[in-house]
Amino acid sequence: MPGTENERAVALDLSKYFSHTKVSNANIDASRGWQPVGIWVEKGTRVSLLAEGEWSYAPWRKNAQSRGVHHPDLTRLAVIPELPYASLICKVGDSTPISVNKRWAGSGSGSTAVSDFAAPTTGELMCRMNDSELEDNHGSLTVLALSRN
Repeated sequence: MPGTENERAVALDLSKYFSHTKVSNANIDASRGWQPVGIWVEKGTRVSLLAEGEWSYAPWRKNAQSRGVHHPDLTRLAVIPELPYASLICKVGDSTPISVNKRWAGSGSGSTAVSDFAAPTTGELMCRMNDSELEDNHGSLTVLALSRN
């Protein structure tokens, strides 16, 4: 039966958990460099990211998702050549950028990238497209970030 004492107790327990969780939602524009996601994290804090949407690294290219493309001719244009070109990359403060493409849920344009990591340092969480030539990019990805102590 809705509203029973047991249901209220569960809700209270969940509220205690979520009081230690920071949540932020940001639109990451393909034509801009590093952009804040809206969360400041401490070193060692667990960070979870979900990203969805479409963007493109050139006007003549079809839209891509956050996983980017694997093409040897484009590697030289990547900010981080070890990660897929035009993929979503994130960093905390001045740390080495990481890929947000560890796991995928769904397929096609409705798919969502999922990543979970421990913050390597204290700082602001920032994201961008892994492309050094931003002026011809278009589109954006929605990034949902959660951090929990």
